[in-house]
Amino acid sequence: MHSLPNKKESSKLPANTPSFVVLNVKPHLALSNIDHTGLTAIVKEKNIDQLRECGGVEGVAGALKTDTKNGLHGAVEDVAQRQEVFGSNTYQRPPSKSFFYFVVEAFQDLTILILLACATLSLGFGIKEHGLKEGWYDGEAYSLLSF
Repeated sequence: MHSLPNKKESSKLPANTPSFVVLNVKPHLALSNIDHTGLTAIVKEKNIDQLRECGGVEGVAGALKTDTKNGLHGAVEDVAQRQEVFGSNTYQRPPSKSFFYFVVEAFQDLTILILLACATLSLGFGIKEHGLKEGWYDGEAYSLLSF
């Protein structure tokens, strides 16, 4: 344990001392010789060169302590340890979208807006020409077809 330097000793400190400390931290669960970022690079980026450096598929399987034919051994502790290191092999489902979301999205399409404007004009001209009793047929049909 170091004591705090007094003023006389502090003047003797070297001028080039770094303002940071570098630590080499290794995971406490040593499952493999491949780090998580290297494994991610191999899988997501399809990095063939890094796969070859690791010894191919057999090398990666050996580093992960698994078998290419039989997979994991299935011991509960082993599976729990792998889930802690690599996470669960599942995807979160995105939240479902309501019908109202799709209606709002459809109204952002220029084609739908033009069709609805034409249907409104047809409805107006139909009512003016044939009266309310029979003039609304075409305009309403075009409105329904727009959806």
